[in-house]
Amino acid sequence: MHSSNLMPLVTAIEAATGRRVHLATGLRWAQRGRHGVYLRTTMLGGRRLCSVQDVLDFCESCTNATSKRNERTEVTDKQRAASIARADAELDAIFS
Repeated sequence: MHSSNLMPLVTAIEAATGRRVHLATGLRWAQRGRHGVYLRTTMLGGRRLCSVQDVLDFCESCTNATSKRNERTEVTDKQRAASIARADAELDAIFS
Protein backbone atom coordinates (compact mmCIF):
# COMPACT_ATOMS: atom_id res chain seq x y z
CA MET A 1 0.00 0.00 0.00
CA HIS A 2 1.31 3.39 -0.94
CA SER A 3 0.21 5.12 2.24
CA SER A 4 1.44 8.53 1.17
CA ASN A 5 -1.22 10.77 -0.33
CA LEU A 6 -4.23 8.65 0.57
CA MET A 7 -7.47 10.14 -0.70
CA PRO A 8 -11.07 9.03 -1.13
CA LEU A 9 -11.42 6.18 -3.61
CA VAL A 10 -13.25 8.00 -6.40
CA THR A 11 -10.98 11.03 -6.06
CA ALA A 12 -7.86 8.88 -6.41
CA ILE A 13 -9.26 7.15 -9.49
CA GLU A 14 -10.14 10.49 -11.07
CA ALA A 15 -6.72 11.95 -10.25
CA ALA A 16 -4.97 8.94 -11.79
CA THR A 17 -7.10 8.49 -14.90
CA GLY A 18 -8.78 11.83 -15.51
CA ARG A 19 -12.15 10.07 -15.50
CA ARG A 20 -14.70 10.02 -12.72
CA VAL A 21 -16.18 6.59 -12.03
CA HIS A 22 -19.14 5.73 -9.87
CA LEU A 23 -18.30 4.77 -6.31
CA ALA A 24 -19.73 1.29 -6.91
CA THR A 25 -17.18 0.74 -9.68
CA GLY A 26 -14.26 1.57 -7.40
CA LEU A 27 -15.66 -0.62 -4.64
CA ARG A 28 -16.12 -3.49 -7.10
CA TRP A 29 -12.50 -3.19 -8.25
CA ALA A 30 -11.37 -3.27 -4.62
CA GLN A 31 -13.66 -6.08 -3.43
CA ARG A 32 -14.17 -8.35 -6.45
CA GLY A 33 -11.29 -7.30 -8.64
CA ARG A 34 -11.05 -7.28 -12.41
CA HIS A 35 -9.29 -9.99 -14.42
CA GLY A 36 -7.97 -11.40 -11.14
CA VAL A 37 -6.46 -8.07 -10.10
CA TYR A 38 -7.65 -6.13 -7.03
CA LEU A 39 -7.37 -2.41 -6.36
CA ARG A 40 -5.44 -1.88 -3.11
CA THR A 41 -7.39 0.24 -0.66
CA THR A 42 -7.47 0.94 3.05
CA MET A 43 -10.41 1.63 5.33
CA LEU A 44 -10.45 4.66 7.59
CA GLY A 45 -13.57 5.61 9.51
CA GLY A 46 -15.75 3.46 7.28
CA ARG A 47 -14.44 5.04 4.08
CA ARG A 48 -12.23 3.46 1.45
CA LEU A 49 -9.07 5.34 0.63
CA CYS A 50 -6.29 4.69 -1.83
CA SER A 51 -3.44 6.51 -3.53
CA VAL A 52 -3.02 7.57 -7.13
CA GLN A 53 -0.10 5.14 -7.42
CA ASP A 54 -2.34 2.26 -6.29
CA VAL A 55 -4.81 3.13 -9.07
CA LEU A 56 -2.02 3.33 -11.66
CA ASP A 57 -0.66 -0.05 -10.51
CA PHE A 58 -4.16 -1.52 -10.76
CA CYS A 59 -4.63 -0.17 -14.30
CA GLU A 60 -1.26 -1.51 -15.41
CA SER A 61 -1.93 -4.93 -13.89
CA CYS A 62 -5.36 -5.11 -15.56
CA THR A 63 -3.82 -4.17 -18.89
CA ASN A 64 -1.19 -6.89 -18.52
CA ALA A 65 -3.81 -9.45 -17.50
CA THR A 66 -6.02 -8.74 -20.51
CA SER A 67 -3.06 -8.54 -22.90
CA LYS A 68 -1.98 -12.04 -21.90
CA ARG A 69 -5.50 -13.34 -22.50
CA ASN A 70 -5.63 -11.80 -25.96
CA GLU A 71 -2.27 -13.12 -27.13
CA ARG A 72 -2.70 -15.57 -29.94
CA THR A 73 -1.10 -18.90 -29.41
CA GLU A 74 0.64 -20.32 -32.44
CA VAL A 75 -0.90 -23.55 -33.64
CA THR A 76 1.42 -25.95 -35.41
CA ASP A 77 0.46 -27.66 -38.66
CA LYS A 78 0.30 -30.97 -36.78
CA GLN A 79 -2.14 -29.53 -34.20
CA ARG A 80 -4.25 -27.96 -36.96
CA ALA A 81 -4.40 -31.26 -38.86
CA ALA A 82 -5.40 -33.14 -35.69
CA SER A 83 -8.14 -30.61 -34.98
CA ILE A 84 -9.49 -30.93 -38.52
CA ALA A 85 -9.44 -34.73 -38.26
CA ARG A 86 -11.41 -34.59 -34.98
CA ALA A 87 -13.97 -32.23 -36.52
CA ASP A 88 -14.32 -34.47 -39.60
CA ALA A 89 -14.83 -37.50 -37.35
CA GLU A 90 -17.54 -35.68 -35.38
CA LEU A 91 -19.30 -34.63 -38.55
CA ASP A 92 -19.11 -38.17 -39.95
CA ALA A 93 -20.62 -39.49 -36.70
CA ILE A 94 -23.45 -36.95 -36.86
CA PHE A 95 -24.33 -37.34 -40.52
CA SER A 96 -23.74 -41.10 -40.90
